[in-house]
Amino acid sequence: MSARVLLTQGIAERVAGQTAPVTRVSMAWLYGAMPAGAALVLPNAIAILAEDVAGLRKGDAT
Repeated sequence: MSARVLLTQGIAERVAGQTAPVTRVSMAWLYGAMPAGAALVLPNAIAILAEDVAGLRKGDAT
């Protein structure tokens, strides 16, 4: 929740008028890519952790 508020009201407003020098892309897109990527990685990390815990409970030492 706090990250969403920070992105929508904090960083996005401050950089909305700025563009990247070479690509002419709004800086809001560039700053928004980091939490978006983390949101995509998080389910995979949780799945891997769940597999590791299940393996430890079975007695596999991998």
